Amino acid sequence: MKKQAYLFIIFILFGFTVHAQKNYKIDTNDTKKIWKHCIIPIIENKKNKVLSTINFPLEGDWAFMMGLKKEGKDATKNEFLKNYDRFFNDSLKSMLTNLDYNAFDSYESKKGTVYRIAGSRIINGEWEASVVLHYRKIGNEFYMIRINGIGGNFYD
Repeated sequence: MKKQAYLFIIFILFGFTVHAQKNYKIDTNDTKKIWKHCIIPIIENKKNKVLSTINFPLEGDWAFMMGLKKEGKDATKNEFLKNYDRFFNDSLKSMLTNLDYNAFDSYESKKGTVYRIAGSRIINGEWEASVVLHYRKIGNEFYMIRINGIGGNFYD
């Protein structure tokens, strides 16, 4: 029961954040570009292309999720590379395969619009954890700027 209450609180807080930040129409031209140039390479396991679409230092929970004892912004690109195959595993790629460019939501940051897409792990019909990939336009291209985990560690 404790775990269910904890998950309910996370959903409420995440939902409040999404609704508080999302107050305008999603630009599907942007989400189509992100899908084609950033998500499809993950699904197709095009490692060099994926790495070229990540802005380092990469913020968020990814380092903790990989067992590193530091925040993502403090971890190096080499540490990410060592964990690349574990992070972009078949489970995450399969979940992304079941989504499309309409699965993004967005919010405004000080540096511009950020688009995010989430893949969730469901076990025995119950939600366990999610990975959220955040993308922002830098110059003329979109880059992954943050990875967050919600709920339990997606990689446990």
